[in-house]
Parts: sequence; structure tokens; C-alpha cells
Amino acid sequence: GGVGGGCNTILNRFHDARLNGDGSVWTGLATSRFGTPRWLHQTVYYNGYIYVVGGSVNGGVTGTATADIQFAKPNSDGTIPASGAGSWTSATNSLPVADQRFGIAVYGSYIYVTGSSYINTTVRYASLNSSDGSIGTWGTTSSFTTARIDNVSMAYNGYLYVLGGCNHYSVGGACDSNLADVQYAKLTANGTIASDSGCGAAWCYAAAMPQTRTSPAISVINGNIYIYGAQNASGALTSNTYFAPIMSSGTLGSWQTTASFTTGRYFMSGAAYGGYIYLLGGCSSGACITLLNDVQYAPLQSIPRIGHYSRVMDNDVEGSATKGIVRCSKATVDSRLRLSLVSAPSAT
Repeated sequence: GGVGGGCNTILNRFHDARLNGDGSVWTGLATSRFGTPRWLHQTVYYNGYIYVVGGSVNGGVTGTATADIQFAKPNSDGTIPASGAGSWTSATNSLPVADQRFGIAVYGSYIYVTGSSYINTTVRYASLNSSDGSIGTWGTTSSFTTARIDNVSMAYNGYLYVLGGCNHYSVGGACDSNLADVQYAKLTANGTIASDSGCGAAWCYAAAMPQTRTSPAISVINGNIYIYGAQNASGALTSNTYFAPIMSSGTLGSWQTTASFTTGRYFMSGAAYGGYIYLLGGCSSGACITLLNDVQYAPLQSIPRIGHYSRVMDNDVEGSATKGIVRCSKATVDSRLRLSLVSAPSAT
């Protein structure tokens, strides 16, 4: 999905590309299209199925939202069947309301939607059927604090996270209340949020991000969370990357800064796989007049920090990829940290 031609053309094209061992991407190929064209949607993966959730069906950052959810099961070569088993299917249980610009996560056999274009604190969830990819009935569970739109979410080790976003947009369309907070909640076996996540409440606060972040990209790999790009409190589009370790209790360690990519942006996608972190597309202007179709990647170092970003390929259609998260396997990073120890006589 995404947009082309200055947000006048909404797309339903789905591309796949194979990753090389050095992190680069083979030439992306278009495969079968999903249903209604859209952008500002979210995409997640579960048990062999890809889900395209909600989004806007026309141009402009305040376009018409849809509740539609499409899912498909790719073939072993990455393509999606044009018809029959595994082809794109409209979920019977769509979103409870038409929506866009929300956070999304999958954990266990449940999908979670956080925040909303209506700027609220709602957490919606539904079960995912591992045998046929279908979605169960949507429900709500404990809300987080501070209403928001354009936030990101992820789930890891039994906890659901909500990060950043915007609490209020001005009449002119710019966010005038960007958020930097990070909240987390413990998930139960039935998909709901526990009454106490370790702080005496359903939702707890972790260390806030170093800067406010609206519409960043998010990735999780090797027990670390990465946040990159976004619009900050001054309205500038950033190109920096922050990361923090995820603790077993659900909270986060200290945030650190690592390598920046080229061209500040927001409304992009991020992914991590095989020891590399990826950045795809986005907008490089506040009103999304300038759309990007580049793909950048950087190796993860073992301490962990990331190396410098390199451009790997351009998509064949300009577009604004929406943020989103990709489920990945544990990576092995072939690097070493060498320590030298020296001794000295005791001071007198």
C-alpha cells in the first residue's frame, strides 16, 4: 500500500524482496494486490499470515478511514497467491470502527491496536486463528493514559508497549503536543491486560524517550527496542536512532543514541532481521508533500549499536510506508568486543 503522485493516488500493491546475507535486498517484485487501496494503515505478521489493517482510502493525512482488514498467506518464495488458498481475504471481523494512524502489535495469538485517529486511550484486541488466519471478535481491555494518535506499539516477552505519538493537532494540521512517554502493560493468557503490571496499576511507565516522537519507526531485536525518525516537538523531521534494552520486568533500561540515517522523515516503516535494521519510505516534509521510496539498512553491533546506514534500493513507486513492526527470528551478529586489562602498582 501507500500513496503516489502527491497523495492523489492510493495504492494496493504488495512487494516482496529477499534479503541477502550481507543485509542488502534483492530487487523487489510486485505480487498479488490486496483489496481496497490505502495508506496510513498498519501491517503485521502472525504464524505465516500477513495482515493489512485499517488505513485511509484517499489522499491527505486526514483522509477517509476504513475498518477493513485483509490477510494472506505467502508462498515459500515470498509471493502471495492470486487466488485460492493463501490469497488475499477480507476478514469477517473488521476493526470495530474505521480507523487509521494507530499503533499495532501481535503477541501470542492476539493482535492489539492502540491509540486512534480519534485521539483516545483505547486498547482493542482480537484472537488470531493459527489454522486459517481468521480474526476473532474484537474487544477492549485496560486503557493506557494520555490520549494519542500516530503512536507506535510493540509486544515483547509478555508485555505490550505504547510509545510516543501526538495528543493534539492544531487547526493547521501540525501536532502541537508531541509525546515522549513509554508505557507498558503485562498481558494475560486470554489476551487482556493484567490488573497489576508491576507498578500497582494495569499500565506502568518506563523511561521516556530522549525526545518527543510522532510517527516514528520501531523495531525490536536481540532484546533491544529501536526508535528511529519521527516528528519532534519543534515540528522538525528527525533522522536519529535511539535504542534501549528491554528488562525482564517489562521496564526499559537507559536510552542511548546510535547512528543516524539520511533524510529526516516520519510515517515510514521499520524492520529488523538477521542482525540488520531496515528503514523504508516515509515523508520528508511536514505535510507529506515529499514522499520517499528509499530503503536503508545498517548492521547491528554486539554492544548493541548500529553502523552507518547505506541505501540499498528504491521501490518502483514513490510512497509513504506506514509504520509498522515485523516479526523476526533471533539474529546472530558476528562481531566481538575485545577488552584489554592492565595492572598497576598500588598507590602509596
